[in-house]
Amino acid sequence: MALSTPRFPHPGETIPIGPAVSSPGGRAPAISANLAALGCRVFLLSCIGMDSAGNQVLADLRTAGVNVDFVERVEKNDTGSSHTLLDPSGNNARFVYPGAASAMSNTSLLAAKAMISSCQIIILIPDIPAETFSFAMVMADHFNIPIMCAATPTSAFPAEHLSNFDILIADKSETESLTGIYPGSLKAVNEAVNLLLRKGVGAPVIYLGKDGAATSLSLRNTKYHPPKSGVTAVSTEAEDAFAAAVAFKLTTGSSLHEAVSFGVAASVATAASPERRSPFTHAEILMDLAVNFK
Repeated sequence: MALSTPRFPHPGETIPIGPAVSSPGGRAPAISANLAALGCRVFLLSCIGMDSAGNQVLADLRTAGVNVDFVERVEKNDTGSSHTLLDPSGNNARFVYPGAASAMSNTSLLAAKAMISSCQIIILIPDIPAETFSFAMVMADHFNIPIMCAATPTSAFPAEHLSNFDILIADKSETESLTGIYPGSLKAVNEAVNLLLRKGVGAPVIYLGKDGAATSLSLRNTKYHPPKSGVTAVSTEAEDAFAAAVAFKLTTGSSLHEAVSFGVAASVATAASPERRSPFTHAEILMDLAVNFK
């Protein structure tokens, strides 16, 4: 659920907010739906609860064209969710409840072994148990499949695995958590990218919200990708669209910088939508961008 707020409240303070945009299930379903909208064949491996939110997630994913054959229903946990506060400047604070995702096991991955072996890219989100997260990386390495990791939630992020990631996508707060450097200036962005490279990340991608993104494949060679049209703020939906768009372009053979540039365009297009939408209703925006992007 995303909530627009004029500013972050102080402890104990009550302030008015804008309309809520609800998207049960968290980031994995949202990114999956965006990838499907861009024309990818998408399989989601996850766990959801035996609740109404889980039913809604499955229905939305099927409508979006995502294969949910490997999504498990579990009784002991509710379906996970993400709650975000977004101020007019684009700053956000995210509260993540992993829910049923915490029940995912290595057995779930083994059951999908044949499907995994055919993938062009695997996107990992560290809201699953650390053992299962590690096993997913082992499987990807075994089948020589590139790994993209979305570094959220930072509290559960396995920093010791940085060298296993071909691509790491992190926003400003996640970058600070991983490097101790807040990317609030071009100099700080460059320092953070270089530090992540030294830690072994193949290609760090720092998502800068309304300011675009920055990435590099080698030390002291950071490239900035500012948006081609201005936006005053972006939402978490825009961040999920960014991650999906980067992955999509990489599967088509585009270079990293081309992929990140397209991701920024997808983020801006989503943020510029005339009305707040759930990630499952961005299909028309993303499909049009995929056709007309230059």
